[in-house]
Amino acid sequence: YMKAVHILHCETDREAEGLAILKEGARAGFRPSIRVLAARVVGDPSVLGEEAGLYLKIFMREAGAGSASAANVTGTMLDRGIGTKVDPVRAANFYRIGAASGSQRAFAWLAYGFATGRLGRVDRSAAQRFVARMEREGGARAARDIVVALELGREGKRDEAGARFWAAVLRNLDKDG
Repeated sequence: YMKAVHILHCETDREAEGLAILKEGARAGFRPSIRVLAARVVGDPSVLGEEAGLYLKIFMREAGAGSASAANVTGTMLDRGIGTKVDPVRAANFYRIGAASGSQRAFAWLAYGFATGRLGRVDRSAAQRFVARMEREGGARAARDIVVALELGREGKRDEAGARFWAAVLRNLDKDG
């Protein structure tokens, strides 16, 4: 475990070796390896390759034990269909675990999901609550992502009124900063 952490943080040319060590520890159920692996791959869980389904199960168990990083990577994998079928509603349940620990990534995803209807329905007030809990810079980034998604119809049909609403939220965030 410590060798893997050292490799990942100090010898970036050996990242594959460090990930392999963490994966081995995660498969053995070593919680620190699971949590570091989850934090490392949350931005791109596709690096888990063909074993993604196995790691999804491991991360789900760890998320149930309260790990925000495991909850976030589980949410990402469910949302993108990595190691499983796409399931944004189940993903939201795991992001809520991350949000309970104050995860900015979880706040942003939940705000986006509620604002765009990715979770099945649009809920502006829920989206606003998550944006309000974010640090100012992260909240502005989330609001920008929402505006673009609604303007372009990334999650279905275009929603110009929704885009205007979130553009006003973004202006207020910019004004407050």
